[in-house]
Amino acid sequence: MRTYVSLLLYVLLGAALVALVGTPAVRGQPAAPVTQPPPGEYLFVETWTAVSGTGKLPRLCIDFPGYAFDPSSGALAPFFGSTLPPLLTSVWGFSGSGSSRTGAAGCGAASGLEPIASLPYTTTIGIGTGFTGEYGEQLRSAEVELIAITADGQLTAAIDGESMTLAPGQRWSKVVGADLKNDMFDGHYEITSSVTNYGWHDRARIQGPTHFVWLPLTRS
Repeated sequence: MRTYVSLLLYVLLGAALVALVGTPAVRGQPAAPVTQPPPGEYLFVETWTAVSGTGKLPRLCIDFPGYAFDPSSGALAPFFGSTLPPLLTSVWGFSGSGSSRTGAAGCGAASGLEPIASLPYTTTIGIGTGFTGEYGEQLRSAEVELIAITADGQLTAAIDGESMTLAPGQRWSKVVGADLKNDMFDGHYEITSSVTNYGWHDRARIQGPTHFVWLPLTRS
């Protein structure tokens, strides 16, 4: 009888242990990149170089922004009298690029849009070198390659030689400081270069031409 009870307790303990530990989790395979944009959606990726400064520096003002983008709604609109580039149905989306200056480094912002005709897509971004010239910071041009993207917006990219995956809303950034000291100036620059993947958004939120109908020419 004792042997039977001991065996029964052993079985119950084993069942409880299995229930507690559970079976090994099965990890899903990473989503495959899409070969064309999801219907009715567009991709938006932005590269930006922001220069701020403290101390006594030459103040440089720049203008104008070419677009305004709202990440929460996906709305993309021209800025003031600007017009957005056409977005054909075969085009994946837009690459926005710009720069801004604040503090002792100056003021203003300038930006523009380029259609992403296909992936991979290559553009560039300005990154600080850590050095200055006589009248300002020095930048180098770094390559940004948008390689592939999934339906849920996971972007595979190579930025300045570094491979990575950016989730929707995720940003890569690099901050470089540089001092400017001479007979006229004594200040410090901070250059922040960033690439932000804003993922997929509704094409209907673009305030510009997104659909085209080709009509045959007529001869008079």
